[in-house]
Amino acid sequence: MLAVTVCAAPPSRAAEGGFVPGPVGSAAIRAATLPPPGAYLFGFSFAGRPLDFRDSAGVHTPLTLDGSTAGVSLGLGHVFAGEVWGGRVGMSVAGSYGQVCLRATDLAPVGLNTPVAFPNLAATWVSPPLLGDGTEFSARAFYSMHGRNADTGYRAGDMVVVDWAVSERIGRVQLGPAGSFARQVGPDRQDGMRGPTTNVTSLGGVIAMDLPEAGMFLSLKALRDVSAEWRLRQHRIGLRIGVRL
Repeated sequence: MLAVTVCAAPPSRAAEGGFVPGPVGSAAIRAATLPPPGAYLFGFSFAGRPLDFRDSAGVHTPLTLDGSTAGVSLGLGHVFAGEVWGGRVGMSVAGSYGQVCLRATDLAPVGLNTPVAFPNLAATWVSPPLLGDGTEFSARAFYSMHGRNADTGYRAGDMVVVDWAVSERIGRVQLGPAGSFARQVGPDRQDGMRGPTTNVTSLGGVIAMDLPEAGMFLSLKALRDVSAEWRLRQHRIGLRIGVRL
């Protein structure tokens, strides 16, 4: 099954020189699987802690960091009745807010009001029952386009992001390894100057549970940045909730 979704994020809290606005590790299981027709409320929250800062060559810097990152996203979605090309069609709209709190020696300028648009393509395939009820291979690819920061004049380069998961379905539970890969395809720019590019690879796992009696879906994902260039490396955990209205 394939699904194509085009999204636009509202102005969000962002930081240059270590963070890239946009989805990195936000999608995994059931990337192209839509629920039954109807209206849905969904939310996603995450919390993370910094590990270290990697320079443009991916080398650990001696910078000592302490702090946290957090964010929340809320949205509404609707899955239409009927099928198109053998699959369901849905649409959604969401708003998000994030915050970064760091204590360090002049790590990066922190900015506000960075619009981000990220058209994306997802694919999901489920095998016949082998170990459990079926093994799911799922991935979503984003092309994240970052607008200019009106406060600082900073503009991050476009980025390609691929989130993936391989999970086993066992009754109402689904779990397995997950990961994310993000590569910036153009340099950051500010005041006519070209900046560095950011790359990051994250690995972890995801577990999800269906609660059909409550019309709910829950998933919990943990990721750790295993390699990075010009990036604040983190470990983070995210909770996703979907409720049928």
